[in-house]
Amino acid sequence: MPCGCFKHKDSEYSKTKRLAERLAGLEKTDYVIYEQDGKIYCDRKECWTKAGKPGRVREFIYAV
Repeated sequence: MPCGCFKHKDSEYSKTKRLAERLAGLEKTDYVIYEQDGKIYCDRKECWTKAGKPGRVREFIYAV
């Protein structure tokens, strides 16, 4: 029986980053990951800019 020491939960940031990377690749558009009110969000860069650039930027994900 495995000890379970390698079991760990992904952080909210890691899940959001994977989602943004997947969407950026599919939609061929840039995404931004930002933190607002203690939660982490990802949104298209142009939509985030139109909304007035809310929150604190954590990372930009560029389409390849």
